[in-house]
Amino acid sequence: MADLATALQLPETTTSRLVEEAEVLVEGLPRTLDAMADGTVSYRHAQVIAEHTAGLEAPAREAVETAVLPFASTSTPTGLGRRARRARELVHPEALAERHRRAAADRRVRLDPAPDGMAWLSAFLPAAAGHAILDRLDHAARTLVGPDEPRTPDQLRADTLTALLLDTPGTADTDPADGTAGAGGVNGGLARHARGLVPRVAVTVPVLTLLGGDQPATLDEYGPISPEEARKLAAAAPTFTRILTHPETGAVLSVGRTSYAVPADLRRHLAVRDGTCRFPGCGRPAARCDTDHVTAFVDGGATDAANLLHLCRRQHRLKHETSWCVRVDQRTHDAVWTSPTGRQHVVPPAVVVGGDPPKGSPPTSPPPTSPPPTGNRDGTGPPPF
Repeated sequence: MADLATALQLPETTTSRLVEEAEVLVEGLPRTLDAMADGTVSYRHAQVIAEHTAGLEAPAREAVETAVLPFASTSTPTGLGRRARRARELVHPEALAERHRRAAADRRVRLDPAPDGMAWLSAFLPAAAGHAILDRLDHAARTLVGPDEPRTPDQLRADTLTALLLDTPGTADTDPADGTAGAGGVNGGLARHARGLVPRVAVTVPVLTLLGGDQPATLDEYGPISPEEARKLAAAAPTFTRILTHPETGAVLSVGRTSYAVPADLRRHLAVRDGTCRFPGCGRPAARCDTDHVTAFVDGGATDAANLLHLCRRQHRLKHETSWCVRVDQRTHDAVWTSPTGRQHVVPPAVVVGGDPPKGSPPTSPPPTSPPPTGNRDGTGPPPF
């Protein structure tokens, strides 16, 4: 390996990883290799499939490849990774809790240099902890953005992280202009503000798992987590969101309403179901997206789960201002988009909460004939469209 690494002028660890990926693709994932050779999927997509089939026996590896490869050509690598994580859990012979304990032993923080006096600070953490950290930074950024705040949300997140980690007596503050050490009370103020915010993570937990079962839970925007970790999160959760389901099919019951505004309980359900913006290739988290009526409210569309999708503001405008159109498959919950040139793109949900809609469900209540009330994605102001 050292001879190959020196010939490629790469570190041995990098060379070893490339050789392992090549071996997996050639010996264990021939259909993925063929798809990459045909240009159907990219090398990065093939890496994702190889990563999520590592350590599996041949039948399980083939099952994961069969489940995710058809989606590789229409998904981003991030979206493909979420689907692959779920597929892997269905076939892995070892309990997720044990694998999580073993992986958590490798948690670490690293610093990688970058040009222009910058660096990347990254941490390998349990997924729930990472999402909670990012949620606190996101929440801090959203509450600080305003006409008198010169920093962008990304800059605010970075400065808040710096403030939380370096808020000790005698530590230099962060200059809001460029993030470098400066004067003033920036660190202390940002740190106090961020500590006053409660981070939130969305976890879908089967009720039997809470009672000691072994079915994995689902962490929003990530995928399966161990039942043990889910129970720990549930024990510390200040509140629960209960989703009522059909007693026979387990499907989420329709909540057809005569209001344009999306109620809070329905928004929470949609955020778990969608995970991200439902436009092809967009990975913006649902928490930072609008809830859009697929069929406009004024055209008879109901305010219910079957007629609502999360779209980021850019794709929301694209839907309303161009000839892009979308429909929701009521059986699979897929968002089926048609481009102006007639090409179709299928975007599956992140999580199907409660299974398929019940057969023979009654139609949702028709909207009122009066003009729709004003309401934005929070239901508090004029709609963006």
